[in-house]
Amino acid sequence: MKNKIGFLGTGAYAIALAKMFYENNCDILMWTKFSDEKEDLEKYRESKKYFPGVAIPKEIKFTNSLEDISEHSEILVVCVPFAFVRETLTNMKNRIHSLSEFS
Repeated sequence: MKNKIGFLGTGAYAIALAKMFYENNCDILMWTKFSDEKEDLEKYRESKKYFPGVAIPKEIKFTNSLEDISEHSEILVVCVPFAFVRETLTNMKNRIHSLSEFS
């Protein structure tokens, strides 16, 4: 059975980690809040902005939905820029029981 790993963020660090987990037989879903970024990642299978030239396997999926990422993930890896951690996790707190006390 594959571990289901969710990534909050789609920058170079997130992509590098996601590829590593994927290569170790994990099911990966990556979240970005930007719909145009999601579409580009799905279309080109690389992050031309943050990690150009690094191919993203077609099995790695992308979403704009925090609900999708919370339903999918057994493990959640936070890879958003530090300035957006509080905002992102606050938006997640009603979706993940263990974050219900986050403030």
